[in-house]
Amino acid sequence: MSAIAVFIHQLKSCCFLRLCSLLILLLLGACAATGEQQASKEYLSVSGWQSVDDAFQSKNFRDYSAAIKNEVQLHRISFDPARRQLEVDRVSPAEYPPDPSCEKEAGIAVVVHGLSDTAFSMSDIASVFAKNCFRARTVLLPGHGTRSGDLLNVRLQHWQDTVSYLLRQAADEHETIVAVGMSMGAVLTLDAALRPENSVDAIVSIAPAFHLSTWRLARLTPWVVALKPWIDKGIADDAMRYEAMPTRGVAETARAIKSLHGNLQQVDTISIPWMVIQSVEDAVIVPEKIQQLFQTKAAHPASRLLNFHAKAPDGSNISVAAGEQGEDWFLADDDERIIAVNSFSERYRSYGITHVAVHLSPLNPHYGFEGEYRNCGSTAPRDSDEVKRCQSAEEVWYGPWGVKAPDDRPAAVSTFNPEFDQLAGELGDFLSDLTVAND
Repeated sequence: MSAIAVFIHQLKSCCFLRLCSLLILLLLGACAATGEQQASKEYLSVSGWQSVDDAFQSKNFRDYSAAIKNEVQLHRISFDPARRQLEVDRVSPAEYPPDPSCEKEAGIAVVVHGLSDTAFSMSDIASVFAKNCFRARTVLLPGHGTRSGDLLNVRLQHWQDTVSYLLRQAADEHETIVAVGMSMGAVLTLDAALRPENSVDAIVSIAPAFHLSTWRLARLTPWVVALKPWIDKGIADDAMRYEAMPTRGVAETARAIKSLHGNLQQVDTISIPWMVIQSVEDAVIVPEKIQQLFQTKAAHPASRLLNFHAKAPDGSNISVAAGEQGEDWFLADDDERIIAVNSFSERYRSYGITHVAVHLSPLNPHYGFEGEYRNCGSTAPRDSDEVKRCQSAEEVWYGPWGVKAPDDRPAAVSTFNPEFDQLAGELGDFLSDLTVAND
């Protein structure tokens, strides 16, 4: 294995980073995922999302979500056939009505997941909106939730049209609309909010893929698609996300990022309230560059950025590389809009938050502290002893990929945010400011 491959393996912290790292191996002419068992031919074939145009003509969210759920029901290959209906229900779009204690509906939030993910990953954030009197609607983007092969035919336009359709639908029902996105979904929602035809009153960007750590290579994927249709054909170990990934999925994400930056160049500032939530240990994105983008573009006084970071009891940073502004760049003492939260937690045995964990609660039934899923890294190259220790241990610590747990204890890749309650509180304050401004 080449030195660059070893380096990439050490960087891995989630599925999307794995895709980009495997792309590096592909471009270097190396053999990716050697010895890994491949997904079935059926799972890698195109089946669903071929004729769902009617779903995007629905006049209301109920009809849209029913049509998409039917698509999932017809074409999903179950992770566990005995739990098929639960899987279908979880990955499909859902609506979270305002909490019964709310006197009135404050607005509608359209909530968009990231690449290879499903609506389920946004359920905890959607619940926060509901508790703050918003009607939250989780989206399932075309190509997702059924089988990896369905991403072979997807195009950026399909994702953009879906987001714009749901934003317009929401705007017909309420005067206050919030566009919420995670990772690639954050790219799509910010891009949509910048377009004059979409009525958006605020933006929430979670672990936004505005700047990728592997961008120099990810941007080449549109030219690699015909040569190498698949980046990864591995079997998934998680019912809620794809493991196998067509090159097309990354290529269209790269196009989405280029589209967003083209639109950002056309505006001096982002004038509506904008909240950014990220982990500074996130190896998929470049958090320091995203903070710089926020400081350059966020003009509204209610805008804020939430930086989660893991600082050990001895005061040292767990896994943050020093940025251009020094080791503690994320504290941003000169900008009161930027809030830093220490996410090191003895209670939840957490020593850092990965890309896919920042928006998930420790109480999540699947990804949470006592959830049914533990990411031991068995689907990607990782030291076999580390994988075995993770799988066999009664208790593990949760942290970034490639970073050892305190005292070298058994470790899993983090799948939740131990400080989710503080995230919920900060988001609630942001929404409260928005509601007061719109009254």
